[in-house]
Amino acid sequence: MGQRAQRVPPQEPCNGWRLLVDRQDFGRTLQRPVVLPEEAAPGELHLAVERLALSANTLTYASMGDSLGFWSLYPPDEADAAAGWAQVPAWGHARVLASGLPGVAPGSRWFGLWPLASVLRLQVMPARQGLRAVGPARAGLNPVYQQYREAPTGDEAALAAQACWQPLFITSFALAQRLALELAPGTSVILVSAASKTALGLAHLMGGRTRLLGLSSARNTAWLREMALFERLVSYEAMPELADTAGPVLVVDFSGNAALLGRLLQTLAPRCQRLLCVGSTHGGEVGAAAQGLRVPTEVFSGPRQIQALVADWGAGEFDQRLQEALGWWTEVQRPWFEYRHLDGRDAIAAGWLRLQRNEWPASSLLVARPGS
Repeated sequence: MGQRAQRVPPQEPCNGWRLLVDRQDFGRTLQRPVVLPEEAAPGELHLAVERLALSANTLTYASMGDSLGFWSLYPPDEADAAAGWAQVPAWGHARVLASGLPGVAPGSRWFGLWPLASVLRLQVMPARQGLRAVGPARAGLNPVYQQYREAPTGDEAALAAQACWQPLFITSFALAQRLALELAPGTSVILVSAASKTALGLAHLMGGRTRLLGLSSARNTAWLREMALFERLVSYEAMPELADTAGPVLVVDFSGNAALLGRLLQTLAPRCQRLLCVGSTHGGEVGAAAQGLRVPTEVFSGPRQIQALVADWGAGEFDQRLQEALGWWTEVQRPWFEYRHLDGRDAIAAGWLRLQRNEWPASSLLVARPGS
């Protein structure tokens, strides 16, 4: 299995680069040059990627690249696509270098899903809350992944916090709203892969509403206990201790680990009433690990739940509630996490390999800065 980033000498002046991954083996990467035209075509933006947050969420997008269409967000050229290469999308900021769309000024900064690259071209159109990417390859994608909002000027710390937390916390927020309506009194909720940042956001939002239990690796349990977000924390090795969990149980899985879930459900049987699959910190497609397990299972769709909340509350109230909750969480989590900057293409390629090998501490917030 190859683990080295490949460098391809450019055949013409190179304005930037992009990092491709093997769709069958995320440990294999390939760096390609990117050349931008001198002028942006009508409706087109030329952008420089400033910062991207890399997390288990990024790995989940790669794992579901085919089933949910993430590979079609930023397709490589035909030859690389035919050879099995693809671009992984990640949340962050990009700055406009040249604009072919009236009203979008060079120098403006936009927040959304960008490729692991230093520069790119993007066809867009105005939308109700910013911009929306367009193109035949994007036709069937959920609108949540195609929206770009202008980001105000801020210091690096504030922008890094937005990149790292907003995409994850919005899933935590939507899931917390859903569970608040559905949980029966006396139900215990077990979060699997409790050190997942989305799981931690959910635990923060659900605190005091129900009994929360966390299941995580032994190396993370001491760190998690410092946060005091869970009534009980158990390592994967000590999973049999959960056999004494009283009452009905809902399992919310962020791991995507079939063997782990199978052991957990055996431990809990018959008290586990439902399994909700949210993420895939251990790799694999979300929900695939639950196949064959004899418990009612659902793959949670953050975008669908967000759309339902917007329909109920209105877009303005949804944004207000989300931003208030996010601001609170951003302050609460500050003592427990450390920002780690990956500056430049080689550091980003190496950081990606460590991410897919699960070598970063759970306390790390990875910020890739392609132009640094």
